[in-house]
Amino acid sequence: MQRPPAVSGGLFAIQDVLESVPVEETQIIVAVIVGAALALCAVLQYYRFRNRLKDILREHLTDPHWTWRSFEGLQRAIHADERTTTDLLTDIGARRSEKDKDVWILE
Repeated sequence: MQRPPAVSGGLFAIQDVLESVPVEETQIIVAVIVGAALALCAVLQYYRFRNRLKDILREHLTDPHWTWRSFEGLQRAIHADERTTTDLLTDIGARRSEKDKDVWILE
């Protein structure tokens, strides 16, 4: 690829670096960059999914028809285990009833 005379830097600078590096090292560099990008995507997807579960819990806890919601119902709503549901409820500021440990409310 011939570099236009007025262009410097950008894609052509990267190409110059890659041309000066042996093929094996170039493959390693590309693999590291792709791996880092995939890891970043996985982390972002995890937090997006976790925030969606929090939104579902908020919707259930702010439903005007119910003051208190059962833990089992909230757990079924997000299809999660007991620990995950408890962590998410705590994260959104919900609290457990002092009388009946199986019901939650969002303050």
